[in-house]
Amino acid sequence: MKGKLKLILIIILSVGWLFPAYIAIRTFLNYLDEEVSDLLRHGQAMFNFPFILVVQQWTDVAFVWFGAALLFWSFIGARYILKNGENKE
Repeated sequence: MKGKLKLILIIILSVGWLFPAYIAIRTFLNYLDEEVSDLLRHGQAMFNFPFILVVQQWTDVAFVWFGAALLFWSFIGARYILKNGENKE
């Protein structure tokens, strides 16, 4: 059971950053669809929702998460290379 939990955590760490990235992209597309189209049609925006702020925050979450995953896998790869490099010499 402990091994399965560890595997699930590694999978979530590795690909979980896609979820906040998806939310950021969808929010930006909604911004274009609702705010920008209203601005072009009517000359003013109809919504007061802070679309760009939400996009920025979710993008920050996605990039920090991606950086953590990259750091984790870099550490795993470096450890593997160092361990196997010592055995071959």
